[in-house]
Amino acid sequence: MKKFLLFLLISVCCSAQSVLPEEKAALIRLYNDAGGEGWAIPWDTDAEPSEWYGITTEDGHVTEIKLNSNNLKGRLPSLAALTKLKTLYLNANNLGGDLPQLPPTLRALDIRENSFTGDISLVAGSLTNLTELNLGGNALSASSFSFLQNSPLMASLDLSGFGLKEIPEPLGRLSSLEILNLSGNEIRDFSALAKLSSLKELDLSGNQLAKVPNEASALKSLEILNLSQNKITDFSALHSLSGLQWLSLAENELKAAPAELGALKDLAHLDMSGNRLENFQILGRLKNLQLLNLDRNELSAIPAEVAELPRLQYLSLIGNQLSGEIPQNLPDIVQLQNNRYSLNEIKNFHSARRSFTDIAYSPQRYDETETVAAREGGEATLKQSLPTDVYKISWLKNLDEYTGVSTKNFQLGSIKKTDFADYTAEAYYLETSGGGYFELSLFREPVTLADGALGTEEADASFAVYPNPASDYLHIRCGGERLESAVIFDQSGRAIIKTDSISVSVAALPAGVYTILIKTEGTVRSFKFIKK
Repeated sequence: MKKFLLFLLISVCCSAQSVLPEEKAALIRLYNDAGGEGWAIPWDTDAEPSEWYGITTEDGHVTEIKLNSNNLKGRLPSLAALTKLKTLYLNANNLGGDLPQLPPTLRALDIRENSFTGDISLVAGSLTNLTELNLGGNALSASSFSFLQNSPLMASLDLSGFGLKEIPEPLGRLSSLEILNLSGNEIRDFSALAKLSSLKELDLSGNQLAKVPNEASALKSLEILNLSQNKITDFSALHSLSGLQWLSLAENELKAAPAELGALKDLAHLDMSGNRLENFQILGRLKNLQLLNLDRNELSAIPAEVAELPRLQYLSLIGNQLSGEIPQNLPDIVQLQNNRYSLNEIKNFHSARRSFTDIAYSPQRYDETETVAAREGGEATLKQSLPTDVYKISWLKNLDEYTGVSTKNFQLGSIKKTDFADYTAEAYYLETSGGGYFELSLFREPVTLADGALGTEEADASFAVYPNPASDYLHIRCGGERLESAVIFDQSGRAIIKTDSISVSVAALPAGVYTILIKTEGTVRSFKFIKK
């Protein structure tokens, strides 16, 4: 019995073994060099490393570092002392500079969405055990991609935003590769793609493609394909991808759902948001479709073909121009926000669908965009059409600053220079009965108070972002100028979303205040907005 207790005590002591001093020192240097005091979740350096956030240890060695999205800043110090490190996740931070040499024991390296520079081939060449390598969203280069052939077990690879013109030939030798992200490149030579027979997930978004690459038709194992943010007109290669389950054709300037979709009998998820769709006839053949996204398509009515989808569970129609009677034969989960439905239209639909709780319809938009010219020192009236005896009205300046004005119309006197801005009104409705309640927010389309002394040309070139607050999509009005880019920053100043679309999805952002920087051909402007 004593021997057993002694053995048990020794086992417990071994399991609680401290990390080797040189490995703890390497972690503390990482903490200091990467601004640990400012991390979202900092470390208590007096405690054992096994208790630190994102650190996994085994037998006195550090085996995993997972500090993604933790506000790391600065340069990454050497981690060579971590001789058993298998996983290093540092994605979505603010690290920069050249990468140091990394332990050859690494199996998973994720440094996406940082500001690393330098030649990745000088570092990755010694990492022969990699199964996961995610490098996108940095300023890295590669004098050669031959290092890829040193990792024959590579299963996941992200080379997004690498400036690639062709798929590197060594990439085609990764016979175990299942996930490949090549988004944000300008690839024209896809010859190596056809060799990736194990590929299950492929991202070619943002490659300025005019056609689906012919080589994609050889990917018989492909289940997920992202072709968003291109200008594709030739979809013939989709015919051979009968096993495809998830497909995004978002932001391709489509006017009709491609006929080739009819061959995708297993398709369960289809995203065609951000197009200009008018013809939906082929949708009726997608009998296994469960999720359909038609956001931002300028639709004025819900397509009748949607009712022909027997397995559809989720339908998103956010940011269209929908109004009128809402059909009752919609799936259980419906997103109707940011359209132009009236209170009565929403209430009628809500009453008939009371048993379903996953119908999202707030906010809606009403009235039309308008510019009101005035002069400094003068007066102006900003109008909205909804009555104050039904709705609680709140006027907002710059779309995010509550003015304290709750009257139907907003009267401004002795106008100051700082009053020239974009305004909106939130009309809030609340009804309670029988222990339940119904609420709806409607936002007036922006009305711009413009300096009449500037002349009509400049007044008409008003800018706006709306609705504000936003829950799903933020829309940009550029006053007739072409949008070149829009960048959303969090409160720390970190760029978190970059786009050239006038409708930006902010659904994944945590609630808070953000800044959007808008660049057009003629100017650069910034606005603050609230994410609800």
